[in-house]
Parts: sequence; C-alpha cells; structure tokens
Amino acid sequence: MDLVDRIIQYQRREGYTDRQMADFIGCSRPTYLRTRARTIPAGGLFLRGAEKLLARVADRKTIINRKTKETNISLELNVDGSGKSDINTGIKMLDHLLSQVARHGAFDIKLTATGDDQHHLVEDVAICLGKAFTEALGEKRGIVRMADATVPMDDALAMVALDIGGRGYT
Repeated sequence: MDLVDRIIQYQRREGYTDRQMADFIGCSRPTYLRTRARTIPAGGLFLRGAEKLLARVADRKTIINRKTKETNISLELNVDGSGKSDINTGIKMLDHLLSQVARHGAFDIKLTATGDDQHHLVEDVAICLGKAFTEALGEKRGIVRMADATVPMDDALAMVALDIGGRGYT
C-alpha cells in the first residue's frame, strides 16, 4: 500500500473532510483532491505532509506508571484501539465503568491499580488516565475539542460533557 492509499484509508477511518485532510497535510484542497484521485503525482509538499501526519497518528499509545505512598498504578492506553480492556482496580464498579469507556470509546485500556483506600485509588487512576490521554493525543490535530452526549439507559440517564482544550477552568 502506497502513501496515498494510506492517507485515503486514514481519512475514511477517521471521517475527515477533504478540506481537513488538506489542512493536516499542508497543501491546498485542489492539490489534495487531484493527488488522491491520482490525476497528478504526489509532490514533495504532499509527501512530506502526509508522512508527518501518518507518523504523528500512527502511534497514539502510551504507558503511565504512578507509585505514591497510597497507590501503585500501571496503565497502558491505545487511543486507536478496538475497545479491549483488561482492568483490575479492586473496585468492581470502577472496573466496569472504565471497561465501558474503553468499549464505547474504542480505546484499548490495560490497567492494574492497588491502593490503601478507594478514594486515593479512584483519584490516582483519574490522574493517570488524564496524563495518558494527554501524552497519546499529542498535538490533538484533527480532533474536535469539545463534545457532549446524553445516553438514556435502563435505570439511569448518563450525561457527559468533555473539553480537551487543556484549559483548567472549562
């Protein structure tokens, strides 16, 4: 598979528009479209930009280890996973909730955590997850910065508002 095929596959997988892909690569939309359609050969600007883009998004994985007086946590995150999880915190409800984050977010999460009490454990797991997403997402190019969702369930209504802009006050 050549570079243009890999770019097309990436665009389809992520659902980006032609305009977004041209911006990510650093070329004009017409150049992107003609290169993708193979009516013109992939030029130097396109090739360099496409290689940088694919290198940046190819490995959105990270490993976080955190050891404090209260907790010991080992976390592996793959943002471009398939929803697999292997989670053991000793708190069954937390394990269930994190496995649902992995499943519905299509993230792969492997997490082992031990601690002296549930409060410290939940707090430090959240700190590790935040660090893991920050590291794995890198520059966050092409990511919609904020979103919300409301999901009716059997006995509950789940609501999430998310902003990954990096501002602590949002």
